[in-house]
Amino acid sequence: MNECPTCGRKVRDGVCPYCEEDVAHVASADPTPVSGESFVGVFSSDNERQADFIISALEAEGIPVHRESSEAVSGLGHGDDDTDLTGKIVIAVDEEDADRAREIVEASEHELDTGNH
Repeated sequence: MNECPTCGRKVRDGVCPYCEEDVAHVASADPTPVSGESFVGVFSSDNERQADFIISALEAEGIPVHRESSEAVSGLGHGDDDTDLTGKIVIAVDEEDADRAREIVEASEHELDTGNH
C-alpha cells in the first residue's frame, strides 16, 4: 500500500481515488495491509463477470477495491450486516468505505439479477 502524498490515505498504486493524486511514484508499493488497516467484505460470488461488474461499479464511485479469494479472507470481517461471503471471489473495501460500498452493491444487484451488466 502507498500513502497518498496529498490526502494521506492508504491506496494501492496508480491514482488516489479520493484526491486524484498520482501515487505510482511513491515508494513502498507493498500490497499487504498496513498495520491498523481494516478491510470489510461487501460482496462475494463464484461468477467472474459479476465480481468484475461490482468492482467496476465501486471503482467508478472512487472506492478502492480489494479482490481476494475466499481462502485468503477467511477471517475478513463484514461489519454489522449479514453479507454472504461464501463465493470463491470476495470483494472487500476499506472499513471506512464499507457503508457506501454496500449501498452501491445493493443498487447494482438488480442489474446482476436481471443480467443487464
